[in-house]
Amino acid sequence: MTMTQILQPPNKDQLERQLEIAKWIALATMVADHTGMLFSDKIDSLTFRTIGRLCWPLIAWIVAVRLTLNPGRAKGYLKRLLIWGIITQPVYWFTFLGPNGIPFFQSMLNIFMTLALGVGIFVLMERVSNRPDMNKPLQAAHALAALALLSLSVWPIGVDYRYLAVAAIPVVAFTAQRSLPLSALAAGVMGSLANLDAFHDPRLLTERLVMPLVAGLIAYACLRITKPLSLPRLPRWFFYAFYPAHMIVLLILRVFIFPPI
Repeated sequence: MTMTQILQPPNKDQLERQLEIAKWIALATMVADHTGMLFSDKIDSLTFRTIGRLCWPLIAWIVAVRLTLNPGRAKGYLKRLLIWGIITQPVYWFTFLGPNGIPFFQSMLNIFMTLALGVGIFVLMERVSNRPDMNKPLQAAHALAALALLSLSVWPIGVDYRYLAVAAIPVVAFTAQRSLPLSALAAGVMGSLANLDAFHDPRLLTERLVMPLVAGLIAYACLRITKPLSLPRLPRWFFYAFYPAHMIVLLILRVFIFPPI
């Protein structure tokens, strides 16, 4: 039995609904975060940005769990992330680093690129950890070494939430292979570490440390929901398109409706 065969959800449809709930929360908090960033002179930016700290751990958890459920589709997943990352990059640069001079995360590549790098590391770790010529302890040691080396190798690449966010994808995915609830908590811990590394303002320590942990608890709570909810099921392509689309809408509002004071 390979590592990716360990997880056998008792009810895959139910898990899909639980992931869908987490996705809706992630999208809403992402919009809050970017709204607080772009309209900091008109609204309580700190409150909106604090809410936004819930987004990344939830996205990382959703992607990691889907990788674990469908490891054979990881390469296709990686291809879609790269394509949409390239499409989104000009929008990302113009919205957050463009002519308005609005500060952003001190990063140069959008979140699709963070996810793509994480998925790519997961694919490589899968190959290492499932080599038939190694025993289990040696497989685990090689997989951990690969994670450390590959994650550090992306250090010079400027992506959202930096290299620890890249490492979060394979870490949470391999945790999910053992325990879904534990993977939710792991996403929160990795989110906190990524936030603390990416943002260095000591005045915002609570926001950076606590809110990602809360996101992990939210993911855990989603797993406890067993009754169907009335939330509409989002098409698979929705998140890919929504990410650049919501930035375009916010930029239009910022430039033409609510220009800087």
